[in-house]
This record gives sequence, C-alpha cells and structure tokens, in this order.
Amino acid sequence: EFVKAEEEIEAHQEELEKIKQQIKQLEDDKAQQEKYRDELEEKRIKLKLRLEATQNSDKVNRELQKELELAIMQLAEMAKEKPPIAKEIEQLKKELAARNKDPKDLLPKVVVQPGGSGLAQGGNLFFAEATAGALTLYKNKTDKKRITSGSIGTDKEYDEFLQKIAAQPGATLVFLIRDDGWSSYTRAAGWAEATFNVKTGKLPIPSKGAIDLAQFERFMAP
Repeated sequence: EFVKAEEEIEAHQEELEKIKQQIKQLEDDKAQQEKYRDELEEKRIKLKLRLEATQNSDKVNRELQKELELAIMQLAEMAKEKPPIAKEIEQLKKELAARNKDPKDLLPKVVVQPGGSGLAQGGNLFFAEATAGALTLYKNKTDKKRITSGSIGTDKEYDEFLQKIAAQPGATLVFLIRDDGWSSYTRAAGWAEATFNVKTGKLPIPSKGAIDLAQFERFMAP
C-alpha cells in the first residue's frame, strides 16, 4: 500500500506541475497580450492625431484611416479575448488549490496499536509526535501544537502541557517517534521525566503517513 501510495503521489505531483505550467503559459500570454494592446492603443492615438492634423493627399489620408480602423478592430478583438483568458487562469488556480494536498495526506494512515507501548492502565493518555527538529503536542483529540525541539526546556507551552499531565494521577505521555525523530524524543522525554516527573512511553512510527490514534481515543483527554 505504501509503495502504491508513493506512486500515486508521484503522479499527483506531475499533475500539479502540469497545471502550474498551464497557468504560467496563460499568464505569459496574458502579459504579452496586454503589452501588445498598449502598443496598439498608442498607435491608434498617434494615427488619430495625424489624421486630425494632416494636410496630406486623399490617398495618404485613406491609408492612415485604414490603419486606424485596423488598429481599432484589433483592439476590439483583444478586448473579447481578455475575459476568457482571465477566467481560464482563475479556474486553473482553483483546480490547483483543490488538488494541492500535503503528500503525507495521500499516504496510508498509520494506525497506532497499543501493543508494545508499555502503557499503564487506568489513566489518561497524552501524545507527542517526535520528528527531526520538532515536537507536535497532541493537546487533546483535536488540538495540536508544533514546537521546535531546540526550545524544549524554555518553551512555556510544552511546560504547561507537561504540568497538565503531571496533575493527573496515572497519566502517561506517549511519544510517537518517526524515523528521524529519535533526538527530539530523547530531549523531550528527558525533560518531561526529570523536571515534571511525568511517566512516558514510546511507540515507533515506521511510515510517513498521517497518524491514526482511533484505538486510543477512549483514553485521551477530550
């Protein structure tokens, strides 16, 4: 499933790139069109002024008049083309925004299992996800807060999170450790245990997919 999902992500990214290229081409065309329109408008004004001021022969006047009419016609055609181009750009941008998901969300979810966590029974569970250089606090079932691992020891929000856990008898802080998160885990767990006497547990997360804690919900803080 993971390999299949990565292939889908690659195809998804290629689709996004195609849309981006389409938008760029249309915006380039629009810019070129506007530049040409400005040049035509300048030409129209100059032709009109020449016609008004000229004392040339009828032949010259007819040629100038013909050029002026052509410029006016071209400007009218460009005015008709402008809204469709702008609309197409807007539609492509909406499509890009709709498809522009975090690749992690396209991977299979990681369903975390209680087995092997060494968790105590009878108390609330709190979770923190350890990644390279960061810690994501699962403050409750819906609220998450990301902090840098370098701020552990001075971050007030993490300290308040730990104080809340320490105040609940039997509560455990479970670290969900990504492949690159060991350093963040050891720093965060060490601070929690040594400073706030918080009981900790750990669960390795071997995939990059979004974490699913459904099997722990009955133990989590609301």
